[in-house]
Amino acid sequence: MEDRDVSLGEEIVALLRPFLIHLLQQNMTRRTFCRHRDNVWLLGGEIIREVNFVPELRRCSALELVRETVCDVDGPLISPALQEREQQSFDATCRLLHRFLENPAGEREATSPDYAS
Repeated sequence: MEDRDVSLGEEIVALLRPFLIHLLQQNMTRRTFCRHRDNVWLLGGEIIREVNFVPELRRCSALELVRETVCDVDGPLISPALQEREQQSFDATCRLLHRFLENPAGEREATSPDYAS
């Protein structure tokens, strides 16, 4: 593992920590929270993997990389392939993260069915 991967990983963790705290505040079950937490970890690893395959991405900030990776529909396809159910869970987490990043703090609501995923 290269120092620049560690540095990028630390930036991604700092960026995603408020999202995880937000999820903790949603009163979801421990199991659901842990599933989202694991999916966030998977997302961070996928971003670092992608940066190693596409060196031009190293010029992007952690926020730019996360925003490019998640959208309101799904997340990236994980390689090696996840089971369909695992990919759906991962996509649900990515949708939540996308909404979290797009909405000002005062507008965040736990009204989405994804919070129960």
